[in-house]
Amino acid sequence: MQRSKGHSPLMNWSSWRILWVLGLFVVVAAAGMLVSQQLLLDNARVMGKNLVTSYSNDENNQLSEYDRILTMAIFYLEDMDEQGVTQAEFENWLVDFFQKSTTLISASIGDIYAVLNGQILSADRTRSRGHDYQSQPWYQQAMAAEGQVIYTDAYASDAYGGQMVVTVAVSAAGSDNAVAFDVPLEHFRANHTFQDLPAGGAYYVLDQQGNLLYYNIPFEAEEADLQVYTKNLFDKVNRGELDGKNNEIVGMQQLTRGLYYQHTDNGWLCILTVPYETLLQGVQNILLYYGAGLLLFLAIAIGMWLRDRKLSRTAKRTTETVQVMGDIYYAFYRVNIITGVFEMTKPSNYVREQMSGETGSYEELLKVIASALDEWTSEDFIQNFSLENIRRLVDQDIRDFGGEFLRKFNDEERWISVRMLTDPEKIPDEVVICFRDVENEKEEQQRQVRLLKGALSAAEQSEKSQQQFFSVMSHDMRTPLNIIIGMTGLALQDDCSREKMVGYLNKIGAASQQLLALINDILEISRLEQGNVSMEIKPFDLVQTLETYLAPFQTQAREQNKTFQLSIDIQNRMIKGDPARLGQIINNLVSNSMKFTQSGDSLTVTLRQMDEGKRNNYLFLVEDTGSGMSADFLPKLFDPYEREVRFGAKEVTGTGLGMPIVKNLVTRMGGQIAVSSTLGKGTTFSVTIPFDASETPSPESEHEPAEVTPLKDRQILLAEDNLLNMEIATELLKMRGAEVTPAEDGQKALEAFRASPPFFFNAVLMDMQMPNMDGCEATQAIRALDRPDAKMVPIIALTANAFAEDITRTTQAGMDAHLAKPINIEQLCLTLTKLMSVRDHAQNKKPPKGE
Repeated sequence: MQRSKGHSPLMNWSSWRILWVLGLFVVVAAAGMLVSQQLLLDNARVMGKNLVTSYSNDENNQLSEYDRILTMAIFYLEDMDEQGVTQAEFENWLVDFFQKSTTLISASIGDIYAVLNGQILSADRTRSRGHDYQSQPWYQQAMAAEGQVIYTDAYASDAYGGQMVVTVAVSAAGSDNAVAFDVPLEHFRANHTFQDLPAGGAYYVLDQQGNLLYYNIPFEAEEADLQVYTKNLFDKVNRGELDGKNNEIVGMQQLTRGLYYQHTDNGWLCILTVPYETLLQGVQNILLYYGAGLLLFLAIAIGMWLRDRKLSRTAKRTTETVQVMGDIYYAFYRVNIITGVFEMTKPSNYVREQMSGETGSYEELLKVIASALDEWTSEDFIQNFSLENIRRLVDQDIRDFGGEFLRKFNDEERWISVRMLTDPEKIPDEVVICFRDVENEKEEQQRQVRLLKGALSAAEQSEKSQQQFFSVMSHDMRTPLNIIIGMTGLALQDDCSREKMVGYLNKIGAASQQLLALINDILEISRLEQGNVSMEIKPFDLVQTLETYLAPFQTQAREQNKTFQLSIDIQNRMIKGDPARLGQIINNLVSNSMKFTQSGDSLTVTLRQMDEGKRNNYLFLVEDTGSGMSADFLPKLFDPYEREVRFGAKEVTGTGLGMPIVKNLVTRMGGQIAVSSTLGKGTTFSVTIPFDASETPSPESEHEPAEVTPLKDRQILLAEDNLLNMEIATELLKMRGAEVTPAEDGQKALEAFRASPPFFFNAVLMDMQMPNMDGCEATQAIRALDRPDAKMVPIIALTANAFAEDITRTTQAGMDAHLAKPINIEQLCLTLTKLMSVRDHAQNKKPPKGE
């Protein structure tokens, strides 16, 4: 095989020489730029110092005008004092002097005032004669200066409505007399000399405490932010951190700036900052020249490198092979299909041991590789990767050919992928044969296949369970519906007696409750599957809660001739948790036992405390001697849409969702649930839930029950768009003595409330979903009315939307309570009387006399 030519020494020397020249040029360019930048910065420091000195002189000129006013004023004060003028005469002179002085000078000042013989006299009468001037800093500083003009630091003056002012004062030598005037910063800035600053420059004047007196900036900023920024500069200047060449700062716009400062004669600090972009403008042209030269040298260097790379065939072949194959293959060989010679680019350990050289006959290589394979794979490999077949594939312009086979490595068989790759443009008349270990990929593919099969099986099982669920649900829901419709028809017969009608209505009520329970289970499991269930953690009495939830079942057990036992053995009965969700768990478990037991069977509910401390585990056991469950059904007990349909379970109504609901709630509360059951002998559920212990509330902390107010003569506004629901609610309320005003939607309810006299309606019942304006919008509109009862009238949501998010929405809208349909008249009356009683107490009025 023909080999490529190597690098010539001259070419190597040429490449290195270009790199040296290029590096030297970069060093020289960088040094030149640094020197140029340093020269510009040195010149900028001189310029900045001269500019800030000029600005400082402007400040001194303006301050000299203030000095002149005070010097004249104190001179006249001393002269008039010697002449014995009265305070009134001096005060009149002070007014005249103030008017003439402010007219003659360019500066604008505030009130001028003087201390004469222990009394303070003011030109504009802003200070009374009894004013405590001796405690003022301006007077103390003037006395200490003994005839020298002083300037106070800026302060908020009550005489100017809290504006920031600077007081300029001077005392008479040898006496307690003094003259002063105020310079509000607003006047000082308005009459200040405007500076012609460098591009982007900023100028600040600060007093001896760092208070910002004046500023001229090229950007927008809040004065409070400027005060913080300049105070930081003030402190750094005083500490000497910005002297000499260390005058670089970062401005409010995050730009690097040079800082220059100068003090005025009275001690004020003048600061000038200039962006480096302005200071270093001269470097730009230098950068262009250096950049052009650098690009020229770079272009020459790249050209020489490309020429050298083109001549380097060995490096070129290696790069081409790496580009084609990469490092993912454990072995690859380059084969010349014209000469039949191969080259080992990256041989496997087995081939290296069997072959003596790096190159040789491809036919020999083929035999060595095939010797490591079984008989059938070996024949197939030789046939597909023979030189004749490779040439045929190349003629057909097939650039990627290969397959996978099992090969034995020591005592282990692994899947290997072999590929024949070619590129007529980069490697004409040659191909690359490469080998890659794909055992892990095969395992992953098989795992994915198993997962897909499992998912398909689960989907089919879920579909089957749902079909079974809906089939059972169709029967269970149609049964109470048939009772309701049939009994309604019988009750409407003309010859129906009152006794029979009462019996029909009782059966309609029982069937309605059964249908409501089915619907509630379906809605609850849907919410659990979507994760829309929240826990309300609060202290409660575990024993009292358990006894309350079990009381109806104890009554039902006596009526059905069943034995019901309750056993409680706990030390801490006050705990923290969600009593409603715990009751939901207990209700589902006990009602399930009631369904699957017959007359003469027994039910036992046991509560034990498993440990004692701050956080305790409580064990709930629900045992019955009923029909039990089959062993086949037990693993599917907690799966949604699954029901025991064998033996006696078909005769029991229900959704089959109670146990999935219990399982989900127990898990969310951090507990565990287990079940054991024997067909025909009974079932035992054991639930373990952790609860934190809670303190028993003291008797004085317990709230007394609200005074119950009867509904007689109460005015109720009822907003309901369904006429039948409105009729039911109206009749129920009228039976309790209330007067009802109906409204078909939220808009009409708002208009009825707006048209009524204040405090006419005692309460509002509001449906949520109504046309024109829903209940929440109507509530917000009523609360926004400008009338005394709009914020106080009780508004209760009476709606079929019973989820937590619906309750949250009604609360945010301003409603006081949320009751779910179908209407429980006792709960509604209790809620109404409590809320109306609270409003009556808030109004200091007694409830109307009634029953």
